[in-house]
Amino acid sequence: MRYRELSSFEKGYGKLSEEEKERVKKSLLQLVDAFEKHDIPAGLGLKKLFASLWELRVGLKVRVIFILKKDIVEWGFAGTHEDIRRFMKGAG
Repeated sequence: MRYRELSSFEKGYGKLSEEEKERVKKSLLQLVDAFEKHDIPAGLGLKKLFASLWELRVGLKVRVIFILKKDIVEWGFAGTHEDIRRFMKGAG
């Protein structure tokens, strides 16, 4: 599996607090580990939004949106619920 950050991810990630950034990093590392082991634990906080678009819950407020394809994961956006809502509205 390959992993790639989209520019939209960097933009949203850059607006997070340092504590939120650390939690995002930790959650993404756990997700990558799960993908590499082909073992996704139920409590990881994943939610399929539609087609190949997924959401990863990072605590109570922060979410990461990513695109899961056959052999690549693209980190699409990181932010709060409101940030995600605005991002999804703009992407639609």
